[in-house]
Amino acid sequence: MMTTEPSPILRASGISVRYGLATAVATCSLEIARGSYVCLLGRNGAGKTSLVSALAGALPRDGRMWFDGHEVATSKSTWLARNGMLVIPEGRHLYPSLTVEDNLVLGAYAWTRSAREARRAPELEQVYDLFPRLAQRKRQLAGTMSGGEQQMVALGRALMGRPRLLMLDEPSLGLSEAMIEKTYEVLRDLRATGLSVLLVEESPHRALELCDVGIVMSSGSIIAERPTAELLAPGVLESYYLGTKAA
Repeated sequence: MMTTEPSPILRASGISVRYGLATAVATCSLEIARGSYVCLLGRNGAGKTSLVSALAGALPRDGRMWFDGHEVATSKSTWLARNGMLVIPEGRHLYPSLTVEDNLVLGAYAWTRSAREARRAPELEQVYDLFPRLAQRKRQLAGTMSGGEQQMVALGRALMGRPRLLMLDEPSLGLSEAMIEKTYEVLRDLRATGLSVLLVEESPHRALELCDVGIVMSSGSIIAERPTAELLAPGVLESYYLGTKAA
């Protein structure tokens, strides 16, 4: 009996992003298999954030995209969030004057009818199990927490939204080594849930050790897509960064 591979959780074709006359992303195509971890790598200014923002519906884009088998029009960011595509943007974008728990509860608004309902949701207890420090400080204002603690809140808020594809833009930026390791530890643990991940990092090696596939961008274009084991081989990733290796 013939079996068919499940459709990818995300498929994008010919995605382009322009800021006025400047092209930030030029006809990029990619797929993310269900349950896989993919890292998007490249130097600062390569177009990584613009591509993720376009995929999430936060930026106007050209091209076509399918999420969970459904073709998505360019303006469907709310539909994507409601159906399980969640983004943790660079800088986290918390509400600093709200408490930790209020920020977490906001992540559940796509599927709950009230904040009271969200506070009773099992997802909130799961977040507190992952990050006991947040349970201890749930009434603290998010803006008074350290950068690492705010990253915990941002990740917890995304998990409250019941993600099926989680996109993280530079989650380790500005964090201590201990907090970076905690973030990656949680991501490793979440593999067992079937979550798919697109991880954007400028510093690549830790991301490559976590992920299954690495995509390298340069000047707004995808120049390589390889299993991470290949990119971790000595000198391979450096040659892509330096422009000495063909895709």
